[in-house]
Amino acid sequence: MAVITCPHCHKYISSLVTRCPECGKELKNNDVNEDSDGLDDTVSSNDSETTSNEENVAKIKSSADPSNLTRRLRVILKRISYRRIALFLATILTITAVTFFLIKDCERSANLEQRAFDRLTGCTNLNFYEDYIVRFPDGKHIDEVKKLYAQVKTQSAQFYQQTSNGTKEELLLFIKNNPSSPYCKVCELRIDSLDWQAASAANTASAYGQYLADHPQGIFVEVANESKNRLAKLEVTEEERSKLHGMLDSFLSALASNDAGRIDQLLGGPITFCSQTGMSGEGIVTLNQQHFNSPDILGVHFALQGGLSIKKRPSASSAGEYDYTINAQYEATLNRTATDSTHVQTWAFTAQLTPDRKVTSIDMRRQN
Repeated sequence: MAVITCPHCHKYISSLVTRCPECGKELKNNDVNEDSDGLDDTVSSNDSETTSNEENVAKIKSSADPSNLTRRLRVILKRISYRRIALFLATILTITAVTFFLIKDCERSANLEQRAFDRLTGCTNLNFYEDYIVRFPDGKHIDEVKKLYAQVKTQSAQFYQQTSNGTKEELLLFIKNNPSSPYCKVCELRIDSLDWQAASAANTASAYGQYLADHPQGIFVEVANESKNRLAKLEVTEEERSKLHGMLDSFLSALASNDAGRIDQLLGGPITFCSQTGMSGEGIVTLNQQHFNSPDILGVHFALQGGLSIKKRPSASSAGEYDYTINAQYEATLNRTATDSTHVQTWAFTAQLTPDRKVTSIDMRRQN
């Protein structure tokens, strides 16, 4: 059974009656059905509206619940594809990397240009200027480089024209006349080389010392110092020269007086004398007497002529010490009785001595 509304009096009545108990009017089946349907629809609609309102209220309450908000957020996050997240991150990284490398490439290009420009300071090589102009046509120094290129090109022609012979005098004159030219550096290097060649040709400590004084920052300073120090040790000091001169005078004096004992004091043991080995003072005196054995010779006097040529070399027997080689000329003056006159002979004298100035070898050869 359902409750319906009377179509005549609009009172609520049962759907089973055929006459309205309120107004007494007969109810037709159509009326009952229509009213019933209408009531049902009304009740159903009311029920639906009530249900919808309740659901909305429940939804509002549910949405206000923090736990529900968290669950909804999780659902939303789950709906997002991990692949999309990875793609997004990869895109960000790619853009960052490309930007980074573009910045670095710009910095590298700027550094290359700056280094190419710095290389031109005092440069006389036209190829370097041309290289900059070709590689950096829009460089920030391009105008300055073109100007320098024109100047160096002009100065290049002047340099080769004014120093055609390559002499030190020409190079010095060019520096004097063109003090601001980059070719002054070229002149200085060539002068350095010329002075080094002169020092090497002389090969003396003083020559190397002069090179060092003229070129304290020269290319060959290190070699010059080594050569100077090496040769300085081989230079004979005045003290050494005096002692060696005295030794040679003593030997010639002892030889003239046939003093074998004195000669032995000057020897470092048996020596080579005039190509004969194992000679001592007595043997040397004997050979000398045989050479000047003539009845008309009363005596012989020996005297050095000119200076001594003395060379030092590292000793083969004493590390850090030096042997000596003496070359000299002396005159042998012969006093003759028959004619009451003198005769002079010229002899070449060569002696080898140990570091303690003991004679190890003597060679005497007559020159006339």
